[in-house]
Amino acid sequence: MIARAVNWFGKWLTRRHAESYGRLDGKNIAVLMLSPQIDVFSSENSWSRHFAIKADQDSVKTFLDSARSRDWKTILAPLAWTEDAPTTALSETGYFRLLRQNNLLKAGTAGAQLMTDMVSETDIILPERAGLNAFYGTELQATLIKHGIERLVILGGVANADLDSTARMAVELDYDVTVASDLVTAVSKSDLDNIMKVTLPRIVSRILTGDEILAAAS
Repeated sequence: MIARAVNWFGKWLTRRHAESYGRLDGKNIAVLMLSPQIDVFSSENSWSRHFAIKADQDSVKTFLDSARSRDWKTILAPLAWTEDAPTTALSETGYFRLLRQNNLLKAGTAGAQLMTDMVSETDIILPERAGLNAFYGTELQATLIKHGIERLVILGGVANADLDSTARMAVELDYDVTVASDLVTAVSKSDLDNIMKVTLPRIVSRILTGDEILAAAS
C-alpha cells in the first residue's frame, strides 16, 4: 500500500515537472536568431565539413514566420570577423581560428550577408558582432529593455560556441531563456547532445524543439 502510494506520488511529481518545464508564457517574448547568414546555411562552402549538424533552413524560416505571426519580437544577431581586428584570447579560440582559416563569416564577403528569406521588415537587425556573446558590445540588452522583453527564445549559431555563451549571459541578466534544440548548428551529434542534455539544462529555463516552443506558448 505504502509502496503503491510512493510510486503514484513519484509519477505525479514527474508529470507536474514536465508540464511546468514545457509551459511558456506567450507574453513579452523575443526570438533571438544567432548568425542568420549565408555561410552558415550554404552547402557550397567548407562549413559542412566542420559542422556535421546543421539547422534546416526551411525549418528555421518556418519557425521565424510563426513567431512573427504571434507578434513576438524577432532580433537577428549576425557574426563577422575582420582582418584588421586585434589579436585577442577570443580571436585565438578554435572556433574563430576555424572561421579565419576557411574564410567563413568574414565581414564584407557574400557569405557574411544575411539570408534574405529569413529577414522581415519588422525584424530588429543588430550590427555584426565579433564575439560569441550576442550581448557583448551590441545594443541587444538595450533593445530588450526598450521593448519590455522578459522571455528570450534563442536559436541559430553554434551550440557550444555563440549559442551557449549567449544563453548563459541572458540567464545572468535575468531573462527566462528557452533554447530551440533542433534549430542550431553543431560540430557533431555528441557535441549537440552534451550541450542540450547536460550543460544547458542546468542553466536555462527550458530546452525544446521549435514545434514544442510554439505549442508550449499557444
